[in-house]
Amino acid sequence: MKTITFTCETITPMFLSGADGTTPELRPPSIKGALRFWWRAMNGHRSLEELKAKEDEIFGGTEGRSKVLIRVSTERETVVKGSNILGYGLSNPFDGVKYLLYILFHQQSEREGFNKGTRFKITFSCKDENYLKDFCAAFWIFANLGSIGTRARRGAGAFGIVNVDDKRNVLANFLNFIQVTNQDLQSYLKSNLSSIRNRYPNVHKRPITKSYSTFPQSLYVSKQGFDSWQLCLDNIGSVMRKLRKGQTHKEKSKRTFTMDTLDQKAAFGLPISVFQDNSVNFKNNERRASPVYISVMKNINNKFHWTIFVLEGDFMPKDDFITFSSKKVKFEKEWERENRILISKFLEEIKPLSNQI
Repeated sequence: MKTITFTCETITPMFLSGADGTTPELRPPSIKGALRFWWRAMNGHRSLEELKAKEDEIFGGTEGRSKVLIRVSTERETVVKGSNILGYGLSNPFDGVKYLLYILFHQQSEREGFNKGTRFKITFSCKDENYLKDFCAAFWIFANLGSIGTRARRGAGAFGIVNVDDKRNVLANFLNFIQVTNQDLQSYLKSNLSSIRNRYPNVHKRPITKSYSTFPQSLYVSKQGFDSWQLCLDNIGSVMRKLRKGQTHKEKSKRTFTMDTLDQKAAFGLPISVFQDNSVNFKNNERRASPVYISVMKNINNKFHWTIFVLEGDFMPKDDFITFSSKKVKFEKEWERENRILISKFLEEIKPLSNQI
């Protein structure tokens, strides 16, 4: 049996719960679910039928168990309430962070989660090295560019790797989970992403399937390294907040954003709350997670960098519409699809602030 144990540490507050829905808990099914997602994201070159069969073979399905055993244990735990994640005595209003993680400051302000600095171990065990590498490839993206829990796609629930115990050297000449001395962040990301893409060589043969979210060809990493996760997330959150709030004006023609253009906001994920008790959502489906993925990573010099990428894949389910209706303002409208112009503007705004990988 080959075993690899990763010692992980939360970078931003992580909010996910156990079976009771309230107690902070990190369980193997949560990790396995995230690994399935990232593995699928790297296999966009496969047909749905092929993808499902291969996924079941690796991660388990109705015909058999997962090839890799996952164990999770918490090593050092600190708990924080949603309303206190920014800490006390800070002069910065952190409007950008509050915008990205608004639900934790309002609807879930009393909810408890793991604070930054919480340490936990994740162990993968398998007889077959190939299956173990599949898990590790998905885990590398999850640990470095992903996150888990509430508001995971807006920077919460990010974590990093502080130690790797790989006695059988499965990861040798494959992946590095810890940035080495004198290696810049761009080189670290490029070399490891190249290894992962080489493991799935057909991923370069586009077009990919559009029926599920797949990892893009490029991503953005902030040029500036910040002293704290709060400053880091506030930087990118402020850019998004300014762009999505737009400019108000008494004259409709001078506003940068109106109800007529809600399809632009819809492209960032649905539903959207408008006028408190109304919302923009699909006509027939319930929700769509945002394709814009923001996370936070920490480099070898303990500086925090934001990362952004836009997952590829169809946004709209087939035969559905985006709808909005409001009795309060006597307005209703229906759109055939989302409008990605606001996402394009967002990416243009962040390009001068980032390095493209």
